[in-house]
Amino acid sequence: MSADNRPADKRPAKRQPASKSSFEDRRHAARFAAVQALFELDQSEKPNVLRVLRDFVLFRAREDLEGLRLGKFDKNLFQELVAQVWEEQAALDDMISAILPQDWSVERIDPVMKAIFRCGVSELETKPELPKAVIVAEYVAIAHHFFEGSEPKIINAGLETIAATLRDGEAFPL
Repeated sequence: MSADNRPADKRPAKRQPASKSSFEDRRHAARFAAVQALFELDQSEKPNVLRVLRDFVLFRAREDLEGLRLGKFDKNLFQELVAQVWEEQAALDDMISAILPQDWSVERIDPVMKAIFRCGVSELETKPELPKAVIVAEYVAIAHHFFEGSEPKIINAGLETIAATLRDGEAFPL
């Protein structure tokens, strides 16, 4: 008998915490990978988008990225996001700059936050079929993979502000 008077073999099984070893959602994993790839490109002295795309698709899916394994991610979404953000970087940075305090520039933003902002703004601008609340939630969740402080809240507020400008009339659910 156990301490709670149930036979030892009748105890409820302990629930194991959810594994953080891989992503379950292929699109979320693609967005996470895009943020990683854009960070890598931004930090490179000689950025090569095609090489980074190839490396992620062929090799990086099997590696741990920030303690997580990409596994089977949506390669089309990943490639589309990275290429689009890289090509439209200046326009995206202009939108991000508009929400920053006057004495700040995009260059002052943490490089990972910058990559998250760029991806989120890009999707808000180019994916009208996706509700803005879904896009914002995705990138806030990605921010939580990297940051434990106020950064996810900053990402949330910034993307909501930009979304209100880009998608006038589309309300956030309460």
